[in-house]
Amino acid sequence: MRAARRFPISYDYFKALVALVLLLLIIWSWPKSSTAPTADVQVDPSGAVTFSGSAAAGSQVKLEVTAGNGVKKRIEVNADSFGNWLASAKFTPGKYSLVAASGLSRSQALEFEVPKPAAYQSIIFNALPQDAAPPLKLSGKAQPGEELIVVVDGEEKARVRAAADGSWSYDYSGPVGGHVIQLAYAAAPDVTSEPLTLEVAGAGRPAPRLAKIEKRGAEVTFSGQAAPGSVVYVWLDGGLLGEADADSSGGWFFKTTVAAGNHEVMISSDEAGEVSSAPGSFSVAAAAESAPVTRQTKSEPNSGQPYVVKEGDWLTKLARDYLGSESRFAEIRDATNAKAASDPSFATIEDDNLIYPGEKIWLPAR
Repeated sequence: MRAARRFPISYDYFKALVALVLLLLIIWSWPKSSTAPTADVQVDPSGAVTFSGSAAAGSQVKLEVTAGNGVKKRIEVNADSFGNWLASAKFTPGKYSLVAASGLSRSQALEFEVPKPAAYQSIIFNALPQDAAPPLKLSGKAQPGEELIVVVDGEEKARVRAAADGSWSYDYSGPVGGHVIQLAYAAAPDVTSEPLTLEVAGAGRPAPRLAKIEKRGAEVTFSGQAAPGSVVYVWLDGGLLGEADADSSGGWFFKTTVAAGNHEVMISSDEAGEVSSAPGSFSVAAAAESAPVTRQTKSEPNSGQPYVVKEGDWLTKLARDYLGSESRFAEIRDATNAKAASDPSFATIEDDNLIYPGEKIWLPAR
C-alpha cells in the first residue's frame, strides 16, 4: 500500500495564521459604535446649560456647540461604566446648536436657546450706622428672594439672600482702612449695586457714640457710649473742649457751660479727632449774661453721701426727700455718673426713669 503524502506547513505560514486570528479577535472585541450617542439639554435662566446623554460605556464623547453667529465651543467628556455622560457650561443669551460625537458616530443636531435675563430691581444700600467700628451692619433692598454676592475690594466675600420683602443684611468685619463694597445678583452678575466706599475704624479704637445732649440754661451735658475704660474727647465747634472717662459698661458723660447760640459737638476716641462720632447740633438760648465756653476735664461730683437704691425709689422722689425739690433729680444722676467714672461700685444712670434696687448712687448735699 502506498503511504499518504504529508505537506509540511512552513513556520512563516503559521505566524501569518496566528496574526490573522489575533486581528479577528481585536476586531470582534472593538467597542461597537454603530449606535450614535444621544444628547439632551437643560437651560437655566441664569445662562447655565447642562448637557447629558448616553454613549458606549467608557467612550469619549465630544460635544460641539455652535452659536447663531457660527462661533463654536467644544467640550470633551467621558461616558461612565453605564454609558451615561454629563457636562455643563455657561452661555450668553442666544440660539445654539449641539452635536455629540463618539468615535465615527454623531448625534443629530439639537437646537436650544438661552433666554435673556429678567429685569432685576436695583440693589440699594440703607444708610450706614453712626459708628464705623466693626462689625458694620450693612442692609438694603433688592429683588425679593434673589441670592446676592457681596464683593469687597473686588473679591467675593459672602452671599446673602433677599427676603420676601426684598430686604437684605450683612455684618461686615473687615480690616482697618478704606474699603469698597458692591453687591451683585448671583443669577445676573452684571447687575450690581453702586459701589459703597466706607472707612473701618481701628480695632481697639471704636468710634464713640453721642447719645444725648441735655441743656439747663447755659449748662449742657453730653453723654453716650464708648469702649469701656476708654478716654472720650469732646469737640465743640471744631475745637477740643475737654475729655471724659467711659465706665466699665462704656457709658460716659461730660458737663460744661456754653455761650448762647448754635453749636456743633463731636465726640472722638483720640485727640486728633480721627475716630469720631457723627456731629450733633444744638442751640443755647440767650440769657441776661451768656456763660462763656469753659474748658474742663472729667466732671467731678459734688459733696454728699452714697445711697443704695431701695424698692419704690426713683430719682424725683429721692431729689424731693434729700435735696428738697423734685426738679433737682438731674443732680443725682450727674453726681452718680461722675462717681461711677472713677469708682465702679457706683451705678451708671443712662435713663432718668430707670434705677434699680441694690444700685449704689450718690446724693449731692443740699
